[in-house]
Amino acid sequence: MLKTRLFFFSSIAAVFHSVVSGSILMEGGVHFPDTRFVNGVELKRNGQGIRSLSLLGIHYKLYVAGFYSRLPLKTEEEVLEKRGNDCPLQFEFTFLREFGKKQVRKAWEMQTSHSISYRYEGYDSDIARFIDLLTYPISSGGTITVQIIEDRTVLIFEGDEKGTILSSDFQKAFLSMWFGENAVTEELKTGFLNGALHHIEQMVVS
Repeated sequence: MLKTRLFFFSSIAAVFHSVVSGSILMEGGVHFPDTRFVNGVELKRNGQGIRSLSLLGIHYKLYVAGFYSRLPLKTEEEVLEKRGNDCPLQFEFTFLREFGKKQVRKAWEMQTSHSISYRYEGYDSDIARFIDLLTYPISSGGTITVQIIEDRTVLIFEGDEKGTILSSDFQKAFLSMWFGENAVTEELKTGFLNGALHHIEQMVVS
């Protein structure tokens, strides 16, 4: 009983520390702030997770990712329904390993082919542009940011805006990569939808 109580109070303390400190510490010393601002709109951290890969019995941690939204999003359906005008979204990826340009392109080609479940007329040209705009060598600690604003998907590499894809259909396709039937990983999807700061604030208020 004593151990249970100690675990409970230590968990509450960890949650409180997260709220007070204004960020959460992830793998590799990466901090995800509680809030971000996109076009003057405050977004809160809806969730976060780690992308890992097992190859020949070896476990590799590739990147950590944070997902921000204006509204709390708990299901895949809510992400698709509320994105855009009323609810800008932001994805942040910080890489824990170094990847060459060819590796980056191959990884995007394989992941989009495997995980994107929503296709539409013009998809091929949009996804080719998406991959082209994000094909650069990535160093350990390198970042990619994807913003979904109205009908625009803004692609940012290492803090530099590389281009925009104007298509609400592409947004659905991109989101299906993370929240669809063949999501990158179920663990990452669950992490993105755990409500993070939205839920913590509701707990504190109640």
